[in-house]
Parts: sequence; structure tokens; C-alpha cells
Amino acid sequence: MNRRRFLQGLSGTTAYPFLLQAPLALLSGPARAVEPITIIVAAIGIIKAIADANRGDGGLGASISAINGKVELAIHQLAVIQKTLEFMITQVAQLREDLFNALGEQYAYQLHNEVVASIGKIEDIRREAKLKAVDLAADNPARGDFPARLLAAYEIFDLARRKLWAYPQGVSTLCSTTCSSMAAIDSIAFAYGIASDARMAINLRRHLSWLDRMADPDTPYSVATALVEAHANEASIVERTKKDAQKLDAPSMIADKLYTASPAELCVVSHMDVQYFNEIHYKSWDRAGQTTSVLVATFLRDVTDRAGAKFLTNSRVQEYSVAHYKPDGSLFDMKSKPRAQQIDRAQCVVRDLPEYAIDPVHTKRNNTDTTNPATAWKTISPLVFDKARNSNPLWRSWTDPPNWKAAQLILDGINLERLKQEHAKTCLLHVTEHREFVRKISKQFPEVDDLKEVPK
Repeated sequence: MNRRRFLQGLSGTTAYPFLLQAPLALLSGPARAVEPITIIVAAIGIIKAIADANRGDGGLGASISAINGKVELAIHQLAVIQKTLEFMITQVAQLREDLFNALGEQYAYQLHNEVVASIGKIEDIRREAKLKAVDLAADNPARGDFPARLLAAYEIFDLARRKLWAYPQGVSTLCSTTCSSMAAIDSIAFAYGIASDARMAINLRRHLSWLDRMADPDTPYSVATALVEAHANEASIVERTKKDAQKLDAPSMIADKLYTASPAELCVVSHMDVQYFNEIHYKSWDRAGQTTSVLVATFLRDVTDRAGAKFLTNSRVQEYSVAHYKPDGSLFDMKSKPRAQQIDRAQCVVRDLPEYAIDPVHTKRNNTDTTNPATAWKTISPLVFDKARNSNPLWRSWTDPPNWKAAQLILDGINLERLKQEHAKTCLLHVTEHREFVRKISKQFPEVDDLKEVPK
């Protein structure tokens, strides 16, 4: 058993009909509105499945590597290769077009479909040969015009593949899903005798150059660049949120705190001068002095693992704490919660509220002698601190549920970038592992020294 006979066995797999159907499965039917997060989560699972199918003793890469002078092992692994390749291409067929829309790789997707269609043409010829009981192996002299037709179809595949290689976005995460399938097609071409040792050597070297650019963070649109950009996008959202929080935008203040901690606290210290109308004592306006209110909102969020990305979810309020102090600094409100009394006020926003004048109607309602300062304060304090809560813009915004939801939307933007990072990491791992496999295979073919790199 030689290398060609071994690789010819790859063509017996039923994987390629699945790959041929991929564009139809992706493009047929009405478009569905799906959240980008849902799309990318599904894609990560598919990429991981493809990578798993290529690694390990039972994987496609390890199995094809067995041709290196280990014929007995190769024969033993042939069935595994066929099954693995079928599974891998089936996974590719599940990738939806809207994934590439979500990642901004629409044009690369069109070139990807050209490659898929050209692979379908090779599969049609193979299927026809099977129906006519023609053995396509390179050492079969009775193959008729099939070699010429296979070569023509392979040339179409190679041209489509080269367009993808040369296209700027041809090094994106999309292409990492099909790179191992393209190497398998080259192996089949070699097994059928339509690709010589020299052509295989050149194609493998081109393939390696392509994978190198995918893994290069300095190459625009590459898999590695996608990882860097998603990380930078997350940092940009965080920085923008922090700046908006400094402008006292409530959703940004909540999101900024929840990004790094849970529980997360926001607090405001409010000062308010108070005067009241003393109807008994000369019927004059008397000053009660400056009151202080400490208002604390404590927020929570959860951390959820989505395909390896740490999502910040379910933003909500745990509790509100208040503490009101009389002008002499003593605590008045017996319902004050400990947290509002203990918090470091240096962390709080300080706001002076407009002076509050309590009209005679409110003082009369309590029917209390306001000539006595202690009695007067007891009379007016419930009104004062109710006013302190309700008149504070920050406090009202923190207690407004729509602002919690708006904060979660900011965190969802961060979640999406984290998911894109995880997607890029998964793709980069697959590229790196596949590159090592191709390097091993390329050592079995003539060395190519003067190959010019594809321009970046």
C-alpha cells in the first residue's frame, strides 16, 4: 500500500455531500433574526468539535500522518479517517451565514462558498465513477476520461481556494473552519494521481503560509487579529462607560461598578439646609440647620459561563440603605440601615440639595409646639428626610428599574466582545494544531525553498 492508495481511501467517505449542501443549508429559507450571542455560541461549539476531530490518536490529522512509513497503522486508521472527515464536514455545514454577518466576514463567506461548490464538483465526479464501477485510484489504467475531468475540477477548486488565500479577509476566523477540509482535498487529489509530489509540496507550503498569516496578529483580519480587536473593544466599552459614569449617567455608573465587583455599591451624600415656619413663636421662619443624608444602593450581578466566556448577567438591586443625620451630627432616622452608616463617605458623590422651607400647613398638621427646638425637630424631621430622598436626582435614577436594564445592556456589549474573544481563541487553537499537522505531512514531499509569500 503506497501513499496514493492510502489517500484514495479518503474519497470513499460520505462527508463531501454534506459539504456540498452547506451553502444550501445556510442560504435557503427565510432569514431568521437571531441574537449574535446565540449564533457565536453555536459556532464555538462547532469549531471545538472540528478541532477535536482533528486531534488525538483517532483524529483526522493523526490518522493521515500515519502514511509516513507506517502502512499497517494507516490501514487500521482508514475507517477512522472516513468517519472523522464526515463528521467534520457535517459540522461545517451547520455554520450559518448570519454568523459571518455578525463577525463582519460577509465577503469571505462568498469566497468560502466558491470553495465549497468546487469541492462539490469533485464529489459529483467521484459519485459518477462509483455508479459506473470505475476505480479512480492512480494505479488503475482503465479510468477513461475521469483523470482529466478530476484535474479540471481540482483546478477550479484550487483557483477558488487561491482567491480565498489572497483575499484580505481570507485569513479570518471563517476560514479556520475549512482549512483542514482543504488539506484533505489536496490529499485526495494526490491519491488519484492528479496532483504530483511537486504540486503537493507547493500547495502544502502555500497552505502553511496561509495558516501562518491566520495566526499572525499583525495581519489584518486574521484570526489572531480578531482576538486582539475583541479584547480592545471590550476595553473601549469599559473606558467609555467609566467616562459616562463620571458624568453621573446612572446606567453607566451601575455598569461601571458591576464590571469589577458584585455586590457593587453606589452612594450619594446629600446636604440640605432646612427652615420651617414657626406659627406660635412670632410667626416667623426659623432655621433648623443643615441636615445630611447618606443614600446607598447595592447592586448584584451573576457570572455565567457561555461557551467559555464569562458573561456578566442578571443585574439587579440587592438593597437600599439610608441614614439621616440631624444638624448636630446625631443619627435621627431609627430605620437607618447599618451599611449607610458604615460606608466610607469619601467614595460617595456629594450633592447639595436646594434649601427646603416647610410651610405652615405641614407644621400645623402635627399640632406640636414648635417653639421648643427639640420638639420642632421631631415635628419636621420626617418631612425633611422624605424630601431628601425624593429630591435627589441620583437616588431616583438608581432606584429606577429601567436604568438597571440599561446597565445590563452595557454589560451585554462587553459579553459579546468576550464571546468574540473566545470564538477567536477557539479558531486560533484549531489553526495552530492544524498547522503542526500540515508541517508533518509536508516533510514527506519535496522541500520548497523559493516560494514567495502571498502578500498581506
